[in-house]
Amino acid sequence: MTTIPGRPRKRHRITLPPAIPTIPDDLLVSEILTRLPASFLLRCARSVCRSWRAAVKDPAFIRRHLELSRARPPAIIAISLPPTADDDHDDDEEEATTTTPPARAAVVTVRAAHCDGLVAVTTSTGVTARTTVWNPATMESVSVPTASPNAGAGHFTMVTSVAVAIGFDPSTNGYVLSRFFYRVTSAFRNAGTLVVEHDGVGHEVLRIGSGAGAAGAEWRLTEDAPFTIDDTVPPVSCARGGGAIYWAAMNPSSGDGCGEDAVDDDDDSDGDGGGANVLLRFSVRDETFAAFPLPPGAGCVGRRDRVTELAGELCFARAVAPTGFDVWVAAAGGSGGGEPEWSLRWHVDFYRPVCFVAPLAVGADGVLLMSVDDEDVYMYDKQNRVLEKVADVQEVSRHVRWNWNGSRGEDDAVCSSCSAVRLLVPCVESLVSIYSCN
Repeated sequence: MTTIPGRPRKRHRITLPPAIPTIPDDLLVSEILTRLPASFLLRCARSVCRSWRAAVKDPAFIRRHLELSRARPPAIIAISLPPTADDDHDDDEEEATTTTPPARAAVVTVRAAHCDGLVAVTTSTGVTARTTVWNPATMESVSVPTASPNAGAGHFTMVTSVAVAIGFDPSTNGYVLSRFFYRVTSAFRNAGTLVVEHDGVGHEVLRIGSGAGAAGAEWRLTEDAPFTIDDTVPPVSCARGGGAIYWAAMNPSSGDGCGEDAVDDDDDSDGDGGGANVLLRFSVRDETFAAFPLPPGAGCVGRRDRVTELAGELCFARAVAPTGFDVWVAAAGGSGGGEPEWSLRWHVDFYRPVCFVAPLAVGADGVLLMSVDDEDVYMYDKQNRVLEKVADVQEVSRHVRWNWNGSRGEDDAVCSSCSAVRLLVPCVESLVSIYSCN
């Protein structure tokens, strides 16, 4: 019997695919998670794993995330107020369909200061004032104590003037609220006008982010402001140059103010524009004041001028004609508050009468975004000489709404229970906490 040998078995070599490279956790956190929007991190990243939750809360992560957010154009927040019984309803149809009850007290003034994603909103009824610090990205908020322990008996505090600023202290990685008050010696009326005489301008700060937010903090006295502060000009906080807050002030030795330099409407023929003829730079770290001159040719902060922050630097939008504006930017003076160097960045002509222009943001290509009369948002491309209206403020949808009574909500449509938008606030998206150290 013949045996037929079997065929030799074929051997198949199986080639495994190369292993997928894994991203080290430290690189994933520092270079990828820090570039994600704060809203995504809060909704998703914290629910993925324990290490990610810890990373998002780490102060180093928060600072890195903020650094990258500053390099992107900020979000623009539209702030409006609840309707009051005194609101005018010119549109009969709108009046007939409005069912929202009026607010209890009429808010006559609203101001908003911003720094690193924190917004300090102060409202005043003319008698009382309320300040709330709010992070629109994290929805953290805290009310600021109104009473001042530093004004003293018989002194008139400027709390109701809603002039509250917020700034960053790089030495502590904390945030500071700033406000002032007058040490009044007498107050009387002259021909129906209130005349207040004082012997000094006190200044106080309140530090937040120390573990108790602002609710458990107290206003602390600093050195006095050297000049009378004009609270009709909102203060401005700039992150560059060591962290500083700028107040508009009136230096009696610097001339008579605007004089003939003012370019105002006919109803402001005296041209004094409020009287502020100098800026006071308050160093958040050193808690000291230094004079900061206005741009060349600006005798004062006119009624149609605006002092703002633009990409971390001080900005001055000056009306030079009924239709035209010069936009100046000051280089950071450094931590010691050195001499500023103003430079003229843009000249914008609308070819129609415009009351005021408030710069909001600037892109990497130098395109300027600005609010015009708090009604429209315009974009100006200097290189291509293009001026374009990009939004009507009253028609902008607001995704996040602050209800002013302490509650929050989301609204993808125009808030029908709010009156007209009062002001626009540029705000970077950040994870900065109001309650803990950053």
